[in-house]
Amino acid sequence: MNKNKTIQNKTIKTHTVDNPLVLPSCSSTQRKKLSAPRISLSLDQSEDDLGETPDDLDINVDDLDTPDEGDYLDYTDHETDWEGGEVYNPIPTYSAEEERQDGRLWRTVIIGEQEHRINMKIIEPYMKVISHGGYYGNGVNAIIVFAACFLPDSDKVDYHEIMENLFLIIVSAFKVR
Repeated sequence: MNKNKTIQNKTIKTHTVDNPLVLPSCSSTQRKKLSAPRISLSLDQSEDDLGETPDDLDINVDDLDTPDEGDYLDYTDHETDWEGGEVYNPIPTYSAEEERQDGRLWRTVIIGEQEHRINMKIIEPYMKVISHGGYYGNGVNAIIVFAACFLPDSDKVDYHEIMENLFLIIVSAFKVR
């Protein structure tokens, strides 16, 4: 059953189906013509604002009420009021030599016939995730386990140095047979 409707001076042809499970054939010559509603591309308009034109939305910035410089609070003149009145000790300052000595703790290991120096300070945050899984087979094949969720990001500046030192610390822990 076909019927024609006129909406907003546009003709729409629709097809009514008596049985919703049986669709009309695609070979019919009937076409549906639909008119699209007016679209607003502004994100901050409500449905009531659909009739406004861009000229209605112009704002004169000179008419806006803005705060003066004197309206801002100056926080630099006030003491910060800490709850509990606790006194915090500042971080101790180091001389350049003290910082160099404290900054790197080294371990020297011999793997095979080569001597390697491991920077223990750089791998300290990742030491808790290193695990030696043991041996399998005749005891000559080692299982090394790294927990990937606690390893450094690959975009870290010293990533390769950290990973090399982590690997060396694991390999140095193996018993050589």
